[in-house]
Amino acid sequence: MGWERYLFHDFFTAEELNELDKRIAFSRRIFHETRATTKARITVLEEDLGRVALLARALADLCIAKGVLSGDELARQLMEADLADGKRDGKLQPKVVMPGESKPADPEPSRDPAARKSRMKRSRPYP
Repeated sequence: MGWERYLFHDFFTAEELNELDKRIAFSRRIFHETRATTKARITVLEEDLGRVALLARALADLCIAKGVLSGDELARQLMEADLADGKRDGKLQPKVVMPGESKPADPEPSRDPAARKSRMKRSRPYP
């Protein structure tokens, strides 16, 4: 804390200002540590995604080159896999884990205010 000490010295004691300085420094340190950890996790996930994408591309190219699949068959299979979770969105939900297993998609969250309010209700009354 810098110039604030001169402005607030009438309202706070030096001890209170020192405590505030400590709290601010602690909060900044935690923020920077969390940010660094999050950036590291994102970097690892991006590297993993790159390796998975490379493997998928190599396998698809190899299957097409060996005549196991044609490009059209691969496209059809991708579409079928995309629909395995119940949505055609270009992604596969993590809930669909085993090949050949299809599960219905989760229902879309209701936009009805009454339904939202009922979900937000406490299960027991206030004490």
